[in-house]
Amino acid sequence: MNIRNIYKKLTVATLAVTALASCSKYLEEAYIDPNRPVEPNVETVLPPIANNWAQGIFFDSRFIGALTQNFVSAGANNLWDRHGWDQNFNSVAGGEVWRQHYWAVGSNLKYMIEKGAETQQWDYVGLSYAMFAYSWQTAGDIYGELIVSQAFDATRQTFDFESQELAYKLAGNYCDSAIKYLQLSSPRVTANSLMPGDAFLYGGNRTLWLRFAYGIKARNFHRWSRKSSGYMADSVIRYVDSSLRSSAEDATVKFAGGITTQSNFYGQLRANLGNFRQSQFIVGLMNGATGTAFAGVVDPRRGNMLWPSADGTFRGVAPIRGEVTAVPVTERVPNPYGLIAGAIPTADTGRFIYRNTAVLPLLTYAELQFLKAEAAFIKGDRATALTAYTNGINGHFDMLNQSFGGGTATALALRFTPATRAAYLANPAVVPTDASNLTLAMIMNQKYIALYFHGHVETWVDLRRYNYSATVYPSFTVPTGADLFPDNNGKLAARMRPRPQVEYTWNLASIQAIGGLDIDYHTKPVWFQIP
Repeated sequence: MNIRNIYKKLTVATLAVTALASCSKYLEEAYIDPNRPVEPNVETVLPPIANNWAQGIFFDSRFIGALTQNFVSAGANNLWDRHGWDQNFNSVAGGEVWRQHYWAVGSNLKYMIEKGAETQQWDYVGLSYAMFAYSWQTAGDIYGELIVSQAFDATRQTFDFESQELAYKLAGNYCDSAIKYLQLSSPRVTANSLMPGDAFLYGGNRTLWLRFAYGIKARNFHRWSRKSSGYMADSVIRYVDSSLRSSAEDATVKFAGGITTQSNFYGQLRANLGNFRQSQFIVGLMNGATGTAFAGVVDPRRGNMLWPSADGTFRGVAPIRGEVTAVPVTERVPNPYGLIAGAIPTADTGRFIYRNTAVLPLLTYAELQFLKAEAAFIKGDRATALTAYTNGINGHFDMLNQSFGGGTATALALRFTPATRAAYLANPAVVPTDASNLTLAMIMNQKYIALYFHGHVETWVDLRRYNYSATVYPSFTVPTGADLFPDNNGKLAARMRPRPQVEYTWNLASIQAIGGLDIDYHTKPVWFQIP
């Protein structure tokens, strides 16, 4: 079907729904709920923002993670494994971050900034700017062009798209505002004033929010790394040094568990991962398979993060081909819950991040150390790069111990030990004794491991920055020929489309202006890919 005809059908359907919705809106305005505060205080607004923030990112990560080959579909010819896009415009796949950024998170953060300024709750203002910076950064990473200067303008009915670079600059400015306000004082700013609203992130620790803002600033500056001019490696290093000091300071969203709405998006209660399988790439990387960045070296973390088949062998599934089922049951590749086929456990028997109460990391010490290592490597300072690289590996080991220590007896028996950790770090094929032997592939593949199954967006940024390079990511196999989605015209995915139910319905002229009606729009390189 012609892509414009798809949009026309979508518009007619949406108009019908909107006519009904407008009646509901009229009734809500005529009969206001007396129990719903018109202007809630900032302490009560923050917890749902945190929940929505995590949900948007990890909802879309189920599709982005296929592009990065963190996982693959159990079925053959999955469109995301093939770098395609979902032409069903009732689907929200790849568009949830858009919704969260402009509505569930963004509009509420805007309110928190305004309300916090009125009440001189500068710590909440600073925190809101930090979260908003993260949101702008993440939305830019996923979608490329965004609505920036006209965003949140309630007087407009259509909105113009602007450069991803402008969104990144705004994210950087918001980091500066966060740093400023988190250091201001007032009678409303006390040692415990953040505690009531910040239960699920940093527990009210203003110092850690300040370091978080510096970490996003480091991420922001690093997006210029492939530009022919404008990249400042020293600034990336400086901001990393001002950010998280250890894995104990990782920014994570926490969950109480018990019921679905209070559980980790990847946990057994949410049941979102039954048809996913660990990829051949991640398993090969951690098995030390021939041709990978660490050939011949078994990574002791694999037992913390991956599931072996019933016979004890760690196996992965190749993208697009689907799971091979015509093998003995003991050789089947388990899903992330440790079961074969699409089964979901009746009890929380997962490991790593696939547990109801497991945290979802948003920014980690390990990631920042790998940013620093790459920046120093590009600069030519191999000694600094090697130190940061080693810190990144150690930071990830620490994160696995601190944040993901639970599991069944079977899972616990497969975890790394102090001895296997020490042996791995002492192996010169992993950590060179001579800094001149450190390679970019070592840095980027260790970062890939450290971000596995939670840092999907950052990993996709890295793969695109290096154009899915087989030199930087040896043994990472991209789809080609008939395996590549037919709309792509021979190109790999570079962006998600803006949420179709909104932009492709009400903002179609602006979508057309950025090429969004092109069948291969999702392959159009984003700003940080272009030298």
